[in-house]
Amino acid sequence: MTDLSARSAVSKPSLAVSLLFCAVLAGLVAWLRLRIFEHASVGVGYALPIVLVGWTRRRWLVWLMCLVFFSMALYKFRVNSNVSTLLPQQRDFGFLLLMADLFFVAAIVDLVLRREGSLELGRQELHRRSEDLKFSNEGLRERQEITETLLKLSRSLTAGLSREAFAAIAGTVHRLLGTSTAIAMWELHGQELTVIGHDGFTAETAQSVDAPRQSGFARLVSETQKSVAIGNVSLRSDLNLPASPAGEGFQALLGSPLKMEDKVVGALVVCSHRVRPWTETDISLIESLAAQASVSLAATRLLEQIENEQKELQTVLDTVPFGIVRLDARTSKLICNPAGAAMLGLPEVSDAGPGNWPKARLVGRGGEIAPGEDPLMRALRGEVTVAMELEIHLPGSSKINTLCNAAPIRDRSGAISGAVGAFLDVSSQKSSNETIDSGFDFNDWLTVECRQVQPRAERKHLEFVCNPLQRSIRLSVDRNKLSRILTSLIDNAIKYTDSGHVHVLAELLPDGRPSVCVSDTGVGIAPEDLWAIAEEFAQGKSPDRPASGGLGLGLSVSKRFIEAMGGKLEVASQLGRGSTFTFTLPASCVVE
Repeated sequence: MTDLSARSAVSKPSLAVSLLFCAVLAGLVAWLRLRIFEHASVGVGYALPIVLVGWTRRRWLVWLMCLVFFSMALYKFRVNSNVSTLLPQQRDFGFLLLMADLFFVAAIVDLVLRREGSLELGRQELHRRSEDLKFSNEGLRERQEITETLLKLSRSLTAGLSREAFAAIAGTVHRLLGTSTAIAMWELHGQELTVIGHDGFTAETAQSVDAPRQSGFARLVSETQKSVAIGNVSLRSDLNLPASPAGEGFQALLGSPLKMEDKVVGALVVCSHRVRPWTETDISLIESLAAQASVSLAATRLLEQIENEQKELQTVLDTVPFGIVRLDARTSKLICNPAGAAMLGLPEVSDAGPGNWPKARLVGRGGEIAPGEDPLMRALRGEVTVAMELEIHLPGSSKINTLCNAAPIRDRSGAISGAVGAFLDVSSQKSSNETIDSGFDFNDWLTVECRQVQPRAERKHLEFVCNPLQRSIRLSVDRNKLSRILTSLIDNAIKYTDSGHVHVLAELLPDGRPSVCVSDTGVGIAPEDLWAIAEEFAQGKSPDRPASGGLGLGLSVSKRFIEAMGGKLEVASQLGRGSTFTFTLPASCVVE
């Protein structure tokens, strides 16, 4: 609520500033009417000053200024006898017109300020509900933290560069190179080297490894990108290594870089308290250990990347506004995202089994869906469903209208290991006749919509042309849904066109039907796949039928909207040459 209050304070000036502004404004108007035009009846009206007073966001100031301006007009027309040479009847009529204009404009400004106040209250209420939602998700965040802790524990024991893996490397060094050696592993993050493991140093913490000589030598190994062996540090003044701190006493250093895909990501360093010539066997050993450590480090980074991607995916699943449901192959476990659980009346994780899926009654176009024939159960048999209409009847006589996609989940061997379904609530889209506009200019609408999407085409360096009708007409349809249809078609055209153009052409057919054609020079659709598009708009997709260039739910909703308006959507395409989508509205939609 603090942010909303701050924005409100910024948009609404202080009372002192508002009063000063009104005083200056009143003085300016009085000077014009009572001094400059003292002996004339001129059109220095009060409408503009009242509108300017609306800037203060205070309704009482608007009406107070109305009284001030009313007093000015009354003084000029009734008290000041030198106002003009007009007849009394003309002066009275002019006074009444001026007052009517004043109070009419004041009423409009008052209404606008009332409406703005209501919107501000609505924004505050929305913000409050958002805060309540954050608190309600605390339980979910706690479960996520527990999962992260368990995942880190699993990684330290079974994968990546664990303590056990580093201990095995250190034990090999001590066994083959002698117990008077110490070992440290460094990881490179940008330009910074950090210790990720050490053994054999006097101190128990990594600070002893961060001595200037060891860190400098590790950087030398990383920069040369090859093994470096120094049998006597005191004889290699040319390397500019820092002097050894008192009491440390390492006289010989051997190091090999850690690499991933030929890129240095760290260094493995062995230190000896005595001068010793490093043999080829010693160098080969450290290189072999560095290679093994590189593999473990790569596994650790890969696991971290998978963990981060898993978090991102979980965040997406938790926040998408449509339901996602996963059913395992044995139909024993059902997992829903929060939206799916709320939509279907199910817990986020539950046992499936008889009576739990589907828990609600499902009704398709052909009537109630029999047990085992719902999209998820069909997906377990290998079928793919795209944009299938489903009515979900929940307990308590409530129901929602959805579009459902479902597909099988396959493992590496190709066997079906489960099924996933997505449910989009389109209940509000069913009532397509509830928001029919009384009439709007077709060309103005088309120009505005095209102007909004034109930057997307320009970013891809496509030629974008919008051709409205030669003579505009007015339509009486749901403008919002018509805009969604046009935007969906243009977005698809831009998305699947890498070069060439996207043209939008409006036409009034001889029988009075308006149509809009969206054509592109994109990837196109093969002739044998054109028939599949209409099927996919409304019904399931055969698993052996090729995809139609990413078309699906967006065009499905567009076709549904067009048909609800009494029109139709058509497509013509050539593979590799482009596509043309045309939607036509009935002549009854034209009001002029």
